[in-house]
Amino acid sequence: LVSAIMVGSIHVSLLFSALGVCTSTSSPVNVRRRCFICPRDTKVEVFQQAPAYADECVESLVTAPTTCNDFLLTDQLAAEKDRRMAQVEKLEESGALRSHVLAKKLDIGRLFTALRIMRDLETEKMWSRLYEALDAETHTMAKHGLQKEAQKIFRATEILEKAHPKKVHNIMQSHAGALPTLNVIEV
Repeated sequence: LVSAIMVGSIHVSLLFSALGVCTSTSSPVNVRRRCFICPRDTKVEVFQQAPAYADECVESLVTAPTTCNDFLLTDQLAAEKDRRMAQVEKLEESGALRSHVLAKKLDIGRLFTALRIMRDLETEKMWSRLYEALDAETHTMAKHGLQKEAQKIFRATEILEKAHPKKVHNIMQSHAGALPTLNVIEV
């Protein structure tokens, strides 16, 4: 009877330990996803799978709650660039192979390019908002009979257009809403 109880308790403890292992390995806490950040001319593309031109992209691993789309935010892109720069600095200090360090520096260069493109897009979006605000105020003042003030804003708009010509389309309109899995943002 005592040996039967011991065998039974061993089975129960084995069962619980097996259940504990199963639940701990099935938990997606540390699942890492690959992301490919691809600066191309005047746009930045982000993919979850390697594109045909993956050799021109930067591969990065992310864990939840971060997604690949987060790399279309300048803050996230800058943080990734800074993280990579710190890695290269440590590699150089440790005396790593020059070819390994140069490959990492190439990725940093691509991240700098992507960051410049994203900042250019943000700047264009701000210019677009400024022109929209000036147009709206000009119409509002004209509607209320404030012709002199409307003319001043119109002249200010003309001066701005000489410094930075007005764009016909809103560049980052798709960037303002929810982002799909594949994102392409063009200038």
